[in-house]
Amino acid sequence: KNKKRKEVSKIDHARRRVVHWYGKTCLFWKKGLIPADLLMSFPGERKAKYFLRNFEPLEEANRMIYGANLDVEVFRCLRELYSIEETKPGMCSDDSLGEAHALCPATAAASAG
Repeated sequence: KNKKRKEVSKIDHARRRVVHWYGKTCLFWKKGLIPADLLMSFPGERKAKYFLRNFEPLEEANRMIYGANLDVEVFRCLRELYSIEETKPGMCSDDSLGEAHALCPATAAASAG
């Protein structure tokens, strides 16, 4: 049981570090310290979409389960920077996030039932 907690803790810490990195990147862009054309190369739109598709639901779940504050600014910032449309909850065609074949838990649960 302790081993599983340690593994989960490591994964959670890694998630927080990635969200923090994107948050700092957005902050530096907003303050004019990183030019937008540089951010088009790295991390780039594709990685930003991957981040949004995979990390935003985790952050939302964390908020719902633990009552943690959801820092939506990092997600808004990436959508603004890369002109990515916001998807509505439960709608995971992921066309706006790329990879139309991406798994959507809400869709998967509905089709399994």
